[in-house]
Amino acid sequence: MAIGLKKLLAGSGYEYLTRQVAVGDVSGKGHSRLADYYMAKGEAPGRWWGAGLAGMHLVEGEAVAQEQMKRLFGAGLDPVTGAKLGRAYPVFADHPTAFETELDRRTRTWQQQHDGLPVPKAVQRRLRTHLAIEWHTRDNGRPPAGSRELHSYIAKATSHPRVAVAGFDLTFSPPKSVSALWALAGPDLAAALRAAHTAAVEDALIQLQARVAATRSGHEGARHVEVRGISVALFDHRDSRAGDPDLHTHAAISAKVQTLTGDWRALDAKPLYAAKVYLSEVYTTSLTARLRDLGLAMTPIGRDGKRPVYEIAGLEPGLLARWSTRRARIQARTADLVTTFEHDHERPPTKAERLELAQQATLDTRPAKHAPRSEAEQRTTWKAEALQLLGPAGLDRMLHDVAAQPRMVVPVVDEAWVAQTAQRVINTVEAERSSWTPWNVRAEALRQVRAAAVPLDQITRVAEAITTRALDTASLPIRTTRTQPVEPQPLLGPDGTSLYAQPSATRYTSRRILYAERRLVDTAGRLGGRVADHNSVTLALLQAMANREPLNPEQQTLVRDLATSGRRLQLAIAPAGTGKTTAMRALATAWTTSGGTILGLAPSATAAEQLRSQLGDSAVADNLAKLVWAIAHHEPLAAAVGPDTLLIIDEAGMADTLTLDHLVSWCLDQGASVRLIGDDQQLGAIGAGGVLRDIATQHGAVRLDHVVRFTDPAEAEASLALRAGDAGALGFYLDHHRVHVVDPDTATSRVLAAWQTDRAAGLDALMLAPTREQVAALNAAARAARLDGHRPGLHVDLSDHNQASTGDTVITRRNNRDLASSATAWVRNGDRWQVTAVHRDGSIDVQHLRNHNQLSLPAAYVAEFVELGYATTIHAAQGVTADTCHGLLTGEESRQQAYTMLTRGRHANHAWLQVENTDTHVAPVEPGLFQPATAVQLLETVIARDEAPASATTLLREADEPALLLGPAVTCYVDAITYAAEHHLPAGVKDNIDAAGAKHGLDRADAWPTLRSHLMLIAANGHDPVEVVNQAAALGPLDQARDRAAVIDYRLDVTQANNRTRGPLPWLPGIPTQLLDDPTWKTYLSGRYQLARQLADETRHHAPADTPRWAQDLYGLDPALVADIQQWRAAHQTPDTDLRPTGAPQYSGAEHDAQRRLDRALQTSQAGIREWLPKITTAAPACAGDPALPAFAAHLANLARHTPELEQQLTQAAALGPLPLDHPADALRYRITDLNHQQDEMARREAASIMRTHQTHPQSPPPTHRPRHGHDRGISI
Repeated sequence: MAIGLKKLLAGSGYEYLTRQVAVGDVSGKGHSRLADYYMAKGEAPGRWWGAGLAGMHLVEGEAVAQEQMKRLFGAGLDPVTGAKLGRAYPVFADHPTAFETELDRRTRTWQQQHDGLPVPKAVQRRLRTHLAIEWHTRDNGRPPAGSRELHSYIAKATSHPRVAVAGFDLTFSPPKSVSALWALAGPDLAAALRAAHTAAVEDALIQLQARVAATRSGHEGARHVEVRGISVALFDHRDSRAGDPDLHTHAAISAKVQTLTGDWRALDAKPLYAAKVYLSEVYTTSLTARLRDLGLAMTPIGRDGKRPVYEIAGLEPGLLARWSTRRARIQARTADLVTTFEHDHERPPTKAERLELAQQATLDTRPAKHAPRSEAEQRTTWKAEALQLLGPAGLDRMLHDVAAQPRMVVPVVDEAWVAQTAQRVINTVEAERSSWTPWNVRAEALRQVRAAAVPLDQITRVAEAITTRALDTASLPIRTTRTQPVEPQPLLGPDGTSLYAQPSATRYTSRRILYAERRLVDTAGRLGGRVADHNSVTLALLQAMANREPLNPEQQTLVRDLATSGRRLQLAIAPAGTGKTTAMRALATAWTTSGGTILGLAPSATAAEQLRSQLGDSAVADNLAKLVWAIAHHEPLAAAVGPDTLLIIDEAGMADTLTLDHLVSWCLDQGASVRLIGDDQQLGAIGAGGVLRDIATQHGAVRLDHVVRFTDPAEAEASLALRAGDAGALGFYLDHHRVHVVDPDTATSRVLAAWQTDRAAGLDALMLAPTREQVAALNAAARAARLDGHRPGLHVDLSDHNQASTGDTVITRRNNRDLASSATAWVRNGDRWQVTAVHRDGSIDVQHLRNHNQLSLPAAYVAEFVELGYATTIHAAQGVTADTCHGLLTGEESRQQAYTMLTRGRHANHAWLQVENTDTHVAPVEPGLFQPATAVQLLETVIARDEAPASATTLLREADEPALLLGPAVTCYVDAITYAAEHHLPAGVKDNIDAAGAKHGLDRADAWPTLRSHLMLIAANGHDPVEVVNQAAALGPLDQARDRAAVIDYRLDVTQANNRTRGPLPWLPGIPTQLLDDPTWKTYLSGRYQLARQLADETRHHAPADTPRWAQDLYGLDPALVADIQQWRAAHQTPDTDLRPTGAPQYSGAEHDAQRRLDRALQTSQAGIREWLPKITTAAPACAGDPALPAFAAHLANLARHTPELEQQLTQAAALGPLPLDHPADALRYRITDLNHQQDEMARREAASIMRTHQTHPQSPPPTHRPRHGHDRGISI
């Protein structure tokens, strides 16, 4: 059970929803009864729903007409009268780009040359490819370098500048078994099932309308405004594109909403996305209760991530599998067509082209009858298919079994039950995250209600009681402790809360989480732990050298510090590839040499086994969960922990806070010491996490920053930039051809081919993907390639819906200590094996790929916990090192996933981007049809998506951090003075402003609301706004302006309109003079002013001691200038990952001037930038216009101080070959890095050669000194 959420774009984006409507609707003939629709070809027309319909002259339940959809969703107009509902949608998607215009001209030319024949699709595609290559060569001086650049050029050339969001398609889909039963059941049960689904959809929409729907108003949408309701067009669909039963409903929610005062505004999308899981749980819980009332039961059949997947009990699984096979045939045919397309055009298809191919594949794999079918015809077909599979007796037996399931016992819901359930809810959410929102709690409350079989009529009341109790008594709100101004009555909502409040956005935590975090942080400051003597440490370092594993200075420092600090709990931060394993092995040797014992702990059993082999034979290692169990059951693993024990917890960032606190507290009680080793920028804990940052902030951490894994030093630097969220890292990967573009239907074959090529070359290669489903597809492709068309013989079905036979690689997914492969080894989650035999009872014989142990896996275990093991998830690959890595990405991943994936391979790491990743069922409403994304744009989005866990302690600290509060405070201040001005001014003045806007054609421009608010400020300062507008318009023509209001606004300076006060920041307006005399507003606005001023001063005076990331290449900056820019960035909420010193360009007059002053001050202080800019663009013209060019120039200016031959290196680097079109300056930077490393390596080899020559011809023996072995002094190495 799930819901999908997609944007509906203005223009023609809505047409998909009406395209499959029954003939009676589109012909205008109409039908008088629902039974008529049952017999009609196609789907029934949609129906209107929602309280917002009253303002649109519609009635709930009326049929949706095509013209109504065109007006409301296509143009933003009243669906009945065509009148404006606020601002009409500006639609540019229907206006062709220059590329599309030229392509249309060439298409018509071809048609004229062929006697007016219809242009075949293949010809259209060939013309598009040829035009793209021609124009790419014209624009860039060279043809595209491969399919990625060709696809990128077409995507940019066909991207439309702006398409308004007309609404949202919220798709409700029941479990497959519900659709299957509905398709096969008798008329009464089928009608009841459909009614249950429809009612559950409406239950979810009721909650959306009551709790989620709102709009925003004012400066940058600062004010939360309630609305009268939503307007929804509901469309029921019966089948999938494969023709299988797939009952689902599209709820097209209009973006037009009406405030309580009657104004039309846009629906706020942010809470809609935040509440998506909650709305899904509302639908699921309502549907489950209604199915239960029909005598049906739901049973778990597997898991989808953390949650179990439920289907109707008693339904034959083979029936669903058969219909899934049909979908697989369509996907396979689509893949064949896409493969042919890619071969013919040397690029993946665009979204529109891929949709055409998918539709062709559907037709190619269907039976002869392609026309739309009535529901009666569909049900006849589906029943015939079920009879063919099950037989008449089997079908009757299945329908009987479905209805004969036992009923669940209904609980007695009293105060005690609500309290216990509320605590279970908090226990669940705090095990998954360190902080939560009301949506998280409401969703979990519904899961608890559903599991307890609470009756349908009590669900809403009981779930709300649980939520209220969980938030009010078991949760602590995370909010600022600073005193906030109290809003006057005009800025309060109907319920008395501030319009600046964020409903349901408040984050909460629990005392349990906070106490656990504080204990861990406090423990990291405790001393008095056991230490290893210096001689033991030195001998361990010498032993590493003797074993040809010499440690670099950073690693040596880490070993010495962790072994001799005496800290009870200490943290080491080690990014990917920094030699953590080698350092840990030396640490374990030092500790055991000094008489101590080592216990290694890892997140999983497989990782623990690897850790044991890394730490050495004297170390014991297991997973975290095992030690928790051992502590509770007094097992030997726990009994071995004592004062001489050092616990090394590897990948500590993946350990959840509560488990970590429990283990650390218990181990310290036993006298042991603990060392946490991890990286806070790789994948985090499944549960509550983020505490590593708190420990590092409070007590520091030992760090490894020198990356040693990669054969290319430039890749090492790129990996660290990627880790920090710097999209400039893509310069390296693009320049080294590591970023590839693939179509979803051919992604597995392309990744597999690259993996096989590396394997054939003798390389240890990895195949990674973000999800289990994608991994299963890669594994299936790998197995098919291994079999190469040969029959596999006896095989077994695995838990990932794949099959395995002798010779396949499989992976076990559940720890089972009863399945032992030796005296010390047993089956672990993540172990990889080769199948050596398959037995008829479903069991298999396997051999471990690493230690070669053998055993037999029982059939039940194989069916539930064994998968093919050629590929694996990114999460499971953390800690793994290989020669090369090929990873699949869709653009939905986080930076942490991308960083983990792109740091596994020593020699090369490749990212394969699915650029046209769209469900063809909803493809026509996809924004990507009008604004297609390139592979680089998707990767930039991934890098910007930081999902590193933040602890509750961090969130509480940030809630009072001036630099984070300044931006919202500035937004509220500006909005408050503009709102107050409009509230204060008489109606006649506002009418005059509107008339002036209409006179100059400003009121239809996008920037008119901003200009209008500024004119209100001018009027509230005693000036004539009409005269000001006329004067601004007279300064220059407006005919060619894309946005006239923006031009006029730029010509104004509202900061100079007030001669009594200035704004809290130089570019902000002061409080209008008339409002300073208004008793309603004076005190409040003064409070807003003082808050913004205070936060601005604190931000400027408490700038971080460390050099900000944006300034790291700007040598010798004046601290006062750095403080000014930090203040500017905080006020504009510029993220740390944006390395432009003053962030995004600002266009309003005063802000634009203030930004220019800061930029000029930077340029004045950085003469090196001015020196190197022309040198760079001369050597590499492709860098001209690159936003990263100034930062690159600053980097070279800094580098030139100790690299006299830098200008020669720049020329040499530019001559190595064409730079990528995206991130060219960054790519050139990494080339210079590579050249520097090459020169350093040559110098090192020359020095070593001279040293060897000197040793061959010694002049005189050096004096010898006997080393001193004091107890408190080690040997210097």
